[in-house]
Amino acid sequence: MAKSNPLIPVDSVKVTIVVDNYIDVFLPGGGPVTRMGLKAEEPLLAEHGLSILLEVTRGHDKRLVLIDAAYSSVALLHNMRVLGYDPLQVDTVVLSHGHPDHYGGLVGFLEQRKVPVNVVLHPNALLSRYAVSPGGDLNGPYLLEKEKVERNGGRLILCENNMMVTDGVLVTGEVSRGCSPEWPGKAERKILKNG
Repeated sequence: MAKSNPLIPVDSVKVTIVVDNYIDVFLPGGGPVTRMGLKAEEPLLAEHGLSILLEVTRGHDKRLVLIDAAYSSVALLHNMRVLGYDPLQVDTVVLSHGHPDHYGGLVGFLEQRKVPVNVVLHPNALLSRYAVSPGGDLNGPYLLEKEKVERNGGRLILCENNMMVTDGVLVTGEVSRGCSPEWPGKAERKILKNG
């Protein structure tokens, strides 16, 4: 593993789930968890996908890191607005992996932003992916298009090892596993690599 800079202590980290698979407006908050519930001026949108905002504060410096970009920019941008965030506030984008429910809203987010931003991802996130249904239907390719991301202001930072994203935020890089993330199951997932 590559040597990284030590983590720098921060004053606070706020984690906001922007998009998730479901919304329950009746689920109460409690302890450190705040939920908008029925207090939201507009309902939040749920979709199969994930997007999280990390708000990291150190002294007077505040950084906003977007982790994953949901399945669509429709849900991502709508929920950011309802939650009180502007895409221009985001300092860095980190993609956890190359499945469309984690990168699908990225290009629309970048188009809305109109200002370049670093996008940290593993090189394999740019590979074509396919899903084979239990009935044998081939779906795909699903592909995060490097050229489209760059054309819309995404400055790609390909990262296989650990890396400091900002003070107090470190991405681990590639994590060793006993099986491929494209595991077989009810629907097999395949990657096209080197032909």
